Amino acid sequence: MKRSLSLRLSLISVGAMAVAMTAGIAITYGIHNSIAGSYVESRVNLTAVEASGELDDSFVAAENLVTEVKLLAEKCFPTVTELHDDANFAVSLELLNTIYSVTASNTNFVCNYWFALNPDYTASPKQTSEDEEGRGFFYVRKTPQNEVFESFGVVNVLKYDIHKDEDLPYVNWWTGVSRRENAWMKPYYNANTGQNMITYAMPVFTQKSEFIAAAGIDLFFDEIVDSIKRNHAFQDGYAFLVNSDDTIAYHPNVETYSSDDKYTGTTETFTHFLANTQNPSTIGDSLKPIYRYDFNGVSRVSTTVTLQNKMNYGISVRSSELYNPFIVATTIPALVFVIISILLAVGLFFIIRRSLKPLHELSLAAGRVKEGDLGAEIHSKTNDEIGELSDAFGGMVKALRSERSAMSALAFQDGLTGVKNKNAHAEKVASLNRQIRDGVARFAVVMCDVNDLKTINDGKGHVAGDAAIRGSCLKVCHTFAHSPVFRIGGDEFVAILEGEDYDNRDALVAKLQNDPYTDDSHQFSYSVGMATYQHGMDGSFASVFSRADEMMYQCKKAFKEKNQ
Repeated sequence: MKRSLSLRLSLISVGAMAVAMTAGIAITYGIHNSIAGSYVESRVNLTAVEASGELDDSFVAAENLVTEVKLLAEKCFPTVTELHDDANFAVSLELLNTIYSVTASNTNFVCNYWFALNPDYTASPKQTSEDEEGRGFFYVRKTPQNEVFESFGVVNVLKYDIHKDEDLPYVNWWTGVSRRENAWMKPYYNANTGQNMITYAMPVFTQKSEFIAAAGIDLFFDEIVDSIKRNHAFQDGYAFLVNSDDTIAYHPNVETYSSDDKYTGTTETFTHFLANTQNPSTIGDSLKPIYRYDFNGVSRVSTTVTLQNKMNYGISVRSSELYNPFIVATTIPALVFVIISILLAVGLFFIIRRSLKPLHELSLAAGRVKEGDLGAEIHSKTNDEIGELSDAFGGMVKALRSERSAMSALAFQDGLTGVKNKNAHAEKVASLNRQIRDGVARFAVVMCDVNDLKTINDGKGHVAGDAAIRGSCLKVCHTFAHSPVFRIGGDEFVAILEGEDYDNRDALVAKLQNDPYTDDSHQFSYSVGMATYQHGMDGSFASVFSRADEMMYQCKKAFKEKNQ
């Protein structure tokens, strides 16, 4: 028979009168300290994550925009020859500028965007150190109040030496990409525009991995600092920013600006800063460490959150602001409780704690679900209202898992053919790039394009065309039965060959080319291009994909010439 929770609590109250007062007080304070520590840890961590969201979103947007421009530039300039075609060069620069301007104006903190050619690959006359400006474009928004980006001359990097401290403020943005690296710069003062900024830059390569240009975006560091200063999550708290190398980027107690408001940075590290405080220690067992220390005679609590660009957003708050409300909220009821019945308090502590343990487990499981972990389960169930609540919670989690699974399938599945779509392809590319970096990659890329599909679309309509695409896709899937197939365009498919299909790749490609797909009234052949990853030559998936795409294009061209 189901037992009432209220009845159990009543029986507990009667039995509690036999418990000793001193034991009850000791246990009450022990639990208070434990809960207060968990409360402080959770609140500080959650506040840091929420407060850093706007800044982190801007870093993500900046990376995505520069990546988009880089990929487009590599399509516009697949070889050095395109740089020397004045008409093509001008059109390509205008296209890149358009992509930049549309997104940059709607991204927080953006002050500049630019595309600078590597002087080694500029067209005739060759760029020299005597030139006033470099080649490319540079658009500047001098202050956050300016709504329009204005054209600004590209700095001629040949006029400066990146190894000289006096030249670095002019070409600091070039240092990372000149090493052919995607680079988030530490905050710095740019002497060209007179701005304090953070820069993200990416090198642009030809199909032969020639470093021909750099694409980048700059963020107002002063505006970022102002947004950090506006953090009023706590009455006596402040936010700060730490570089990826642990040096302090901004901290209200560390000087990082010169007297004329130029950003100078500091060599002081956050770790060293904490070490110089009084009684530094960590609390809790969170994945994000919580630091407790004394600064200028005040006990403080601090934590940091890692951002997209590997900087760390931190907050610091006076300990009393965190602990005092909790102490007041728990101590006063506890005192009243002790006065009314000390013996009852001791008994209630032991028995209620055990009785309500399922609620604690339910709370922990709910917290895990809130963080996105739908594998949360409750193992302790009782034959009462809490048991019913646990069952309902389990049913809710099961329904959420089912819904997430269905949404995930829709997000990564092509609606027409049922094979994987562009989202799944992007995820696979990221995985292969990690394998390439780890030196364990072994794959081939097959590009497939259905020939003469336009004849069906023009003659019978798109319904028939869609049916032909589905049939052609099925043929590709049957050919590469052990490999993922992605639809990345109207009639374009990509197969990533691994394992058994990789070992038999030549035979499978030949089979696909020589065994066309036939529907009721038409026969379709395929233009196929395959490229195999070459260790030491291919630095990324894009290199292999580009070769396969070129081979497919040549096959397509040969088909058209043959059927003219």
